Amino acid sequence: PGLSTVDQHHEYELKAPLGPAQSAALAAIVDGPGETSITTDTYLDTADGALYRAGVFLRRRGDSRLELKRTPDPHDASHSHSVEQSFELPLRPAAVAAPRRLLAAHLDAAGSLEATGADAIGLPRAWGLAALTVVRKRRPTHLVDGLRVCVDEVDGLGRFIEIEASTAAQRDAMRPLARRIGVDNLAVGY
Repeated sequence: PGLSTVDQHHEYELKAPLGPAQSAALAAIVDGPGETSITTDTYLDTADGALYRAGVFLRRRGDSRLELKRTPDPHDASHSHSVEQSFELPLRPAAVAAPRRLLAAHLDAAGSLEATGADAIGLPRAWGLAALTVVRKRRPTHLVDGLRVCVDEVDGLGRFIEIEASTAAQRDAMRPLARRIGVDNLAVGY
């Protein structure tokens, strides 16, 4: 309990705005509407944005998971490669140690759960984290050439495409697919 079955994986992604021409190109490649999910992600950070500056993203995905994404290359502003860990919510006291170790270098106060008390999802209050932004999206997902191709319809921001790979070999197929659809990578995610 505490650590999810997802635990840890690498993710490579290319994200771009999706206009009418790109939507038409994508429709010609995929079969049907895809599998659709609706998510609400709450991104957490310190008041001064310490995690973001360090290439670390901490998000609460609905009420079920806490996801920690970090960029192995701190000079990669596009965050196109990340290592992601997932934890079941609410966090149990024993499970706090894993995200604490990963976040300790970026937080001034990485106190223990017992010493500081916890918020509603089990994060120690001493970490000084607050909701930075909330992203609500509808996401049809397709499988194309072994890659996950997602169309994110983000409330208040518009439509984006995200091409995802889980291995370095698959990563090499992302750019050719993006060219077929007619998209370029965003410098930073939406």
